[in-house]
Amino acid sequence: MSTKNSLSRHSLTTLASICFVLLLIPGAISLFLIIHGYKQNRDLIEKNNYSREKIVLKKTVLNEVAYINQLSIESEDNYRTELRDTVNSVFAAAEEIYLNRWGSNSVISMRQILVDRIKSSITHSKSYPVFILSDQGKEITPFTVAEADPLDIAAFCKKSGEGYYTTGRVKTGSSTSPSIIYTRYFQPLRICIGVSVSETEIEQKIRAKIIDYFSLRNSTRDNYFFAATYSGLSLAGLAPGQNLLEALDKDGEPVVKKMIETARGGGGFLEYNFPELEGFDSKHKISYIHPVFDESWFLAYGKYLEDIDSGIKPQKSRLHANYMQQLTILITIIFIFSLFIVYIAFTISKRIAHQFSAFSGQYTRASETREEMDVSELIFSEFKELARLSNTIVLKERESEEKLIKSLKEKEILIKEIHHRVKNNLQIISSLIGLQANYTNNQTTLTILKETSSRIRSMGIIHEKIYQTKDLTEVRAQDYISTIVDELFYSYSVNQNIIEMVKNIDNISFTMDTAIPLGLIINELLTNSIKHAFKENQKGIIRVSLKDFDNRIEIIVSDNGIGIPIKEEMEKRSRLGMQLIQGLTSQLNAELTIVAKNGTKTKITIQK
Repeated sequence: MSTKNSLSRHSLTTLASICFVLLLIPGAISLFLIIHGYKQNRDLIEKNNYSREKIVLKKTVLNEVAYINQLSIESEDNYRTELRDTVNSVFAAAEEIYLNRWGSNSVISMRQILVDRIKSSITHSKSYPVFILSDQGKEITPFTVAEADPLDIAAFCKKSGEGYYTTGRVKTGSSTSPSIIYTRYFQPLRICIGVSVSETEIEQKIRAKIIDYFSLRNSTRDNYFFAATYSGLSLAGLAPGQNLLEALDKDGEPVVKKMIETARGGGGFLEYNFPELEGFDSKHKISYIHPVFDESWFLAYGKYLEDIDSGIKPQKSRLHANYMQQLTILITIIFIFSLFIVYIAFTISKRIAHQFSAFSGQYTRASETREEMDVSELIFSEFKELARLSNTIVLKERESEEKLIKSLKEKEILIKEIHHRVKNNLQIISSLIGLQANYTNNQTTLTILKETSSRIRSMGIIHEKIYQTKDLTEVRAQDYISTIVDELFYSYSVNQNIIEMVKNIDNISFTMDTAIPLGLIINELLTNSIKHAFKENQKGIIRVSLKDFDNRIEIIVSDNGIGIPIKEEMEKRSRLGMQLIQGLTSQLNAELTIVAKNGTKTKITIQK
């Protein structure tokens, strides 16, 4: 054996190089995964923290808006209660006057006494103007409600007894605004006692409470509530009382205008550079903005982004320390494995020559692929020797295989020829029987000869189908049974316009041992249906069904003809047809079932 190109001379270098490359690949993958994982985790920490802070901002603002709405409702209820209390105090005075002076004073004089009482004491304790109307709508005290008909107020009061009336407007200088009126009817004096207040006045008082509330809430200058109207007027937080609509940040962006746009859109988050006002530094900030008071002004609450980031510095520090630790471990592992590879390669190189001999024996057994190797493409002498051994084995096995294939083809041709000859012989026998039938006029004899010929053709069809197919062991059920049916209809000259044939046959295959008896059974059953099921010119249907189930095969031949009496048929089982059906069914180890109802139905069940 030549050693010039021996593999053993190159084993140390080759093995070491391969191992080192195999080490670098997972090392590079691990390094990539560590770096990628570090960046991904860092981004995830920042993203989760940012999302949590946004949730906190939004929840805080929504909670405050809910509180504002609740405070507004409670305050309005309080003011409405004050209106009712004012009217009730006047009503109590009216009751006192009436009880003390009834009978000695007229209704008109008692009304005047009540008016004087109001002017002297009651109205001094409340800021709501009280008015008195007769139940006919006549003003007893000045009626200060503009754009509201006293007659309507009096009618409402007299009908309701007492309640709130909100359609009027209270004069407020040169303009008017919606008002709330509470009235109560005092029937003995036939007067309506009422008090009114501008809704604008109530809203101003409520907003003043809310602004005071946020003034107390804004205890720090870093994260605070900012409230302003849609016109830009600051209400709480930054520069209260000033119009900040045109306030710009260091980049020249109108921050308050953007807040108003966000609020008009239903609320949301806004990132911006905070304006340098009242000692506040211009820093990047995120706030959640939400409209309040029927979208007449908005509320914002925010945090500086640097404050948000400072909250996750410990997490980032731990993540970075873990990242550096992983890199150190990876580099250490690569270094240790490199030394280990060099040691293993040096040790294994001494044994490679011995391994080639073992490999030669294994490679010889691998010659089952039957493909010759190209020796000219091999470099090492060891592999060339193995290739020569393998090629020798392949050539011998190929010659044997070619002889075997040639022998099989010859036998296949011989078997097909046998089937062809058997088919021809059966056809000759069938023809001879047909010719013999021409020499008798006995109807019984003609029937027997015709049925015998039909049975022979049924067996001949098997050999014909096998001869026509590549598979010499099985016959397709669809083709085979369809041919038997067509042959019988042709043999008995069946008018298919009168008797319809319906075939429902699954696409399965049978061996000759099953196909021949099954074909004879179907031949007998179809012959019986064609001959006996229908009266002359009676229309009907004959059905042939073959179904393949998981554990059985069912063959059903049925017709909708006159049917057969089961008892009579069982007594005539000595006939050749019934004996043939019973014998063939037994040969197939099958179950035979005959039902005579609305025709005749015969089922053969073959267990798999």
